[in-house]
Amino acid sequence: MRFLFWILLLGLFPCGMNAQNVHVESVLPYRLVGGKMIVEMKMNGQLRSFIFDTGGQTALTEEVCDELGLPACDSIKITDVNGKQGGYRRVVIQELADPEMKIQLKTIPTIVIPAPSPFACFQVDGLIGSDLLQYFVVEIDGKAQ
Repeated sequence: MRFLFWILLLGLFPCGMNAQNVHVESVLPYRLVGGKMIVEMKMNGQLRSFIFDTGGQTALTEEVCDELGLPACDSIKITDVNGKQGGYRRVVIQELADPEMKIQLKTIPTIVIPAPSPFACFQVDGLIGSDLLQYFVVEIDGKAQ
């Protein structure tokens, strides 16, 4: 099994959380599915699978939002890499944490990917994107077992 290392040097969290001088290290195992890195994270207390996407924004599928009853908080316009614009609603993930609960992020605005989910073939509930990763030093170690 391969490992993904997240090292939090400063507690700079999204959504108005206060900066803290904190050093926390968490090791997340990942698996490759169709060339995508899949990680397990606790979302609102439930273990869920996510694509680890260093170029995307944090997102949830419409299916998981409906399942969990997550109401829309607002919407956002996004331009993709091809220059195509689209409007997406956003929900708030109350808590997102690594499985050991060493790193806990609160009140995370997240885009909703409309059904049918383009992630269905990966059996994931969404993406962990660069908008969250910007707060961490990330090391990916594909040789660790």
